[in-house]
Amino acid sequence: KMNSKNYFTLNILIFFIFSIILTIYFVGPSNLWFNKTNWLYGAGDLTNAQLSWQYFQVDEWHFPIGKNPNYGLEISNSIIFTDSIPLLAFIFKLLSPVIYSKFQYFSFWILICFFLQLFFAYILLLKITKDNLYSFLGSFLFLLSPFFFFRLSFHFSLGAHWLLLYAFYICYVIDKDHKSIHWFLLITLSLLIHLYFTLMLFVILSCFVFEEIFTRKSLKPCIFLIGSIFYALIFMYIVGYFESSPINSV
Repeated sequence: KMNSKNYFTLNILIFFIFSIILTIYFVGPSNLWFNKTNWLYGAGDLTNAQLSWQYFQVDEWHFPIGKNPNYGLEISNSIIFTDSIPLLAFIFKLLSPVIYSKFQYFSFWILICFFLQLFFAYILLLKITKDNLYSFLGSFLFLLSPFFFFRLSFHFSLGAHWLLLYAFYICYVIDKDHKSIHWFLLITLSLLIHLYFTLMLFVILSCFVFEEIFTRKSLKPCIFLIGSIFYALIFMYIVGYFESSPINSV
């Protein structure tokens, strides 16, 4: 008889296999590999994401680190603003000496989003229900959301709905002593994916901070919220959110 740990491991393995199959179906078998880029050209925002990454890949490093001046028309651009998923752009730029000259990581990103959507839905449901089967089946409802597929089809970075699931996992499951570390990690990840998610996360964080203020009758949680905002602004400057004018950035 399998214990709960074995069930958990088996379910994660099934999620990974299913994510691979779904990715193949979603992008097509011939477009799965890192050196296959043709499917990204002539596709509007998808083309913008790939071309920006190609300019960023072959350019030298600048400061802010997301600066991408060669992909701009009379203005200094940033990898932040082109839906290119800066998190992966930074990682693969470091690896640029050993990767293809024509390289795409978006099929890999889609796989990541499918898997993490299932994973965070599963662990959140499991903590709440304590029921392995219910949590396993319920995870697919989060994965097969029409909004999720629609966003991932047109704006790669906006497919990271798992960031929101992670936020609720922090709020409801993570021990109070460890919440701060997870929130800073989550804010950092969201800023390296898309600012839209960061704004949503701050709304979620603010709600729980205000709940803490009213229940504990203390303003201490408010200090954490203000500190998180200052951290986010400093990090945004480092990675290139303010390369353009403030109004253009907004």
